[in-house]
Order: sequence, then C-alpha cells, then structure tokens
Amino acid sequence: MFAMAENRIPRNRLLCASGLLLIAAGCAQPTATVSVVAPPVPSGQARVWFYRPWEPSESFNFALIDMNGSYVGAVDPREVVSDPEARYFGGRVEKRSLVPLGEARLGRIGLDEWLRRSKA
Repeated sequence: MFAMAENRIPRNRLLCASGLLLIAAGCAQPTATVSVVAPPVPSGQARVWFYRPWEPSESFNFALIDMNGSYVGAVDPREVVSDPEARYFGGRVEKRSLVPLGEARLGRIGLDEWLRRSKA
C-alpha cells in the first residue's frame, strides 16, 4: 500500500492563514468604474444595446442575439449557399412561391382598433 505523505504544516496554521487571506480580500477596494455619457437620442430613433450572455456550452462562432430578454437574431459566420433544386416540404419552390401575390394593403391601425377587430 501507499504511505500517506506527512503534512509538514500544522492544520491550525493553515486555518489561520486562510482566515487572514479572507479578511485581507474583504478589505480590498473594488476597482473604479467609469460612467459613459451617451449623446441624446433624436426623436424617431432609438438607442439599442446588444448584450450577449455566453454559456460555456455555446460556441464562440455562433452568436445568438437577445434584446430585452427576447431573441432577435443570430450571427453565423458560415456562408449561405443556395440550391435551386431544393424542395420545401416536398414541393418545388419558385422565386415567388413563399410571398403573397397581388397588391399589398397599407394603412395604419391602433392597438385598440386591432384588438376590437380581432375579437369580432
């Protein structure tokens, strides 16, 4: 069997040293932060801050972008290659297959009006 190596530092000294280290770390001053002053936002525009939380299980090459806790997109460095012979649910896809045809109806509607119409 293997013999246990003898500990040369008494246990009570290790505990004292650990306690002193924790006390010293608690007394350390936090690093100084610098506030950034951003110019005012003109009317009709918005300032958007992107924040990318990174999890160790994620890849650095594929970034998912969240804004205010909602997914808005992804950044993927891979090249997009089109395939004109590709099928969509078994059918051939032409240039205008997945878009509505005819004239678009443009207009304005408020949330109250939209909710009233959707209930009817």
